[in-house]
Amino acid sequence: MTDETTPVLRAANVTFGFPNRPDFLKPLSLDMFAGQCWGIIGPNGAGKSTVLRLLAGLWTPTSGQILLEDRPLGNIPWHQRAKRTAFLPQQLAHDLTTSAGDIVLMGRHPYRRLGLFDNAADRKIAAQAMKSTQTIAFSDRPLRTLSGGEAQRVHIAAALAQQPSTFLLDEPTASLDLHYQLSIFELLQRLAIERHLLVVVVTHDINLAARFCTHVLLLNDGFEIAAGPPASVMTPEVLESVYNVELASARADHDTHPWLVPLKPKSMPDEAQEDDT
Repeated sequence: MTDETTPVLRAANVTFGFPNRPDFLKPLSLDMFAGQCWGIIGPNGAGKSTVLRLLAGLWTPTSGQILLEDRPLGNIPWHQRAKRTAFLPQQLAHDLTTSAGDIVLMGRHPYRRLGLFDNAADRKIAAQAMKSTQTIAFSDRPLRTLSGGEAQRVHIAAALAQQPSTFLLDEPTASLDLHYQLSIFELLQRLAIERHLLVVVVTHDINLAARFCTHVLLLNDGFEIAAGPPASVMTPEVLESVYNVELASARADHDTHPWLVPLKPKSMPDEAQEDDT
């Protein structure tokens, strides 16, 4: 465990590449603390999921280092890492006949003796996770009978059952309706505060990031464009050139943050050349 002054996750000059793009992710340094909710945003191909997988230890940096609770991530055995870091990928199984309660109990796998049997303590922790995510009513229902938003809450409960210090999610509200988009982000915000978790979420919705995240990392083509509180990152001046759109900023009477409204796409460089000829 770490004290309040030590980051839960630290990226120190991390780079990463693919065979066809060996220098894709440029040097990235971040300090992320307990109780914070980070949104990773940027256009398609910016490197959002790449950074999340590096933070989860699923991929190894080309250079630099990821530290989890002040320990090099690569030096932590997988079963210890699984107790501290929960990762939800974009594609999750929602068509299983397994009950929601059993799905959540699977989150206790890193703690089970030989990984085989759950006990009373596991069941209590799983029940608490389901209570926190308002999924108790689904305990006996097959996952396939739940809506997309309900099933996503069950997967979040399973991750909470791991009792992690860090919760990493890749586009958890993709394909969900407005109600579940808001409720999922409200839940993540609440978990960061009440459970003192570090929450890191990749999202394409800049307004959800602005409203619910304490910090935002803006990426474009493998570069860190900006990182910090939403007020300093989520402005038309910063975002327009990254997303290549014109944006307007509006503020509702009851909100402390601005809402960003896309107005129209800007011309791409090659389009502008064609227009000039």
